Amino acid sequence: MQVLDEKSDGKIIGDGRSDFTQVVGEYQFEVDDKKFAILDLPGILGNEKEVQTAIDEGVEKAHVVFYVSKQPNPPQKGDEKSLGAIEKISHELSKHSEIYFLYNKPVRNPNSLKEELISDEDQNALKGVDKELSDKFSDVYEGHKTISAYPAFVALGYFYGGKNLKSQKNFLEKFSDTPKLLELSQVSQFSKWLTTDLVDNVKDKIKKSNYKKVTILLTETNDEVHRIYKSYSDLSKKNLGQLKFATDQLDQIEQSFKQKIEDTFEKTKRNFEQNVRQKLYDDIEKGLDAKTLKQELQQTIKSETDDLKKSVEKQIDVNLKEFSKEIEDVVSKYNIYLQENYKKMSINFNKSISPISSIKEFEFLGVEKAFKDLLRNIGLAVGGIVLAFFKGGAELIVVVPAIIGALANIALPVIKLVGIFSPNHVKSLERKYVNANLSTTISVLDSKLKKEGYNIKNKIKETTKNIESELDKSIQAIDTTKESYKAASNHLIELRNQIENGEL
Repeated sequence: MQVLDEKSDGKIIGDGRSDFTQVVGEYQFEVDDKKFAILDLPGILGNEKEVQTAIDEGVEKAHVVFYVSKQPNPPQKGDEKSLGAIEKISHELSKHSEIYFLYNKPVRNPNSLKEELISDEDQNALKGVDKELSDKFSDVYEGHKTISAYPAFVALGYFYGGKNLKSQKNFLEKFSDTPKLLELSQVSQFSKWLTTDLVDNVKDKIKKSNYKKVTILLTETNDEVHRIYKSYSDLSKKNLGQLKFATDQLDQIEQSFKQKIEDTFEKTKRNFEQNVRQKLYDDIEKGLDAKTLKQELQQTIKSETDDLKKSVEKQIDVNLKEFSKEIEDVVSKYNIYLQENYKKMSINFNKSISPISSIKEFEFLGVEKAFKDLLRNIGLAVGGIVLAFFKGGAELIVVVPAIIGALANIALPVIKLVGIFSPNHVKSLERKYVNANLSTTISVLDSKLKKEGYNIKNKIKETTKNIESELDKSIQAIDTTKESYKAASNHLIELRNQIENGEL
């Protein structure tokens, strides 16, 4: 008897546990040359994680889906802690073109099976089901069907003992006519509808279902792509503000450096003039003839010019180091800001990304490497400015004494006449001689320094502009990525619309 009992019908029927069915059962049918299969899927109201793969595979195959319930009530909604039935149904079934609610009324006692299987109370409850699912699935929910499967099962099954055999006897004693049992349980009507209306135009239904799945998939993919686009767009806006702040700082550093150059040149020029005048005035007080004065003037100017060059080079070197350090600080802070923003975006995005998405997480754009290269290039750029100035400084030593010598020769005949004047008057004339030559020398020196200052300022400006351009490239890289996702989103929307409009 135990062997026979194992052969009894109904072994696939659940025992009340929501996780009873673990694999997809497939049952092939052929009615009037119409071939179709019914898939028995695991339930979604238990711990569906254990059977998620089986559910996904079964749902993917299906073109029409029945949500079967023994309660004529709308599926319950979830809360913050867990998904309810309605959310699980939405996740599993939203891609299909036809969805039905199948109310399987539990009838275990023959006396409960009446002419009207569905009571007024059941009908009202089913109206609520239809409204709930229509709102949730809009154009794909087709309505509800009702049956009581158990009476039909025991009427048609083969049993070799057990409670099902006992139930079969009880039902057949009350309803000797099996077709009557099938009619009262509404299984007969459901079977007829299933094998006629439902499977008519099956090719169109399959096409419609497949199109629906594709459009849903395109929508989900576009949602993920648009989320990435929005993340990059927000990142770009944040970084644009920081870029403006960084470039303003660079401009301030540039202006500060230019002012320091002007101050350095003005100070060294003033010191040069004071030192030459003081040295020669002291010599004049000691008493000098015209020839000696000319020689002293030339030697003093040459000596002070050497000192001026060294002083200028030293101060420019200090200013350039300060400039380089300030630039590096701005660039480094901007780099850190960018990376922090990117990491925050990545963390927030990866927390919110859909678990069913094929898009996982994005990779950094290589901005960090670009900044390291930029920091290294700052030193090279500033070094170029130093070399350019030192070259100009060497020219300065050659030009100034040559002009001074010419001016001294022009003024010398005046000094040769001093023998007829008093010593004080001679000293006064010698001081005028010094001042005249010194004034001309300062004029030449000033012109040369202005030229060198102009060259240095231009190189500094070029350097800061290049750095600003490199900083801007970080925004451009983000914008390029952002626009690529925007273009992809537009393409997905266009493709989805073409499918929905029947253009493909």
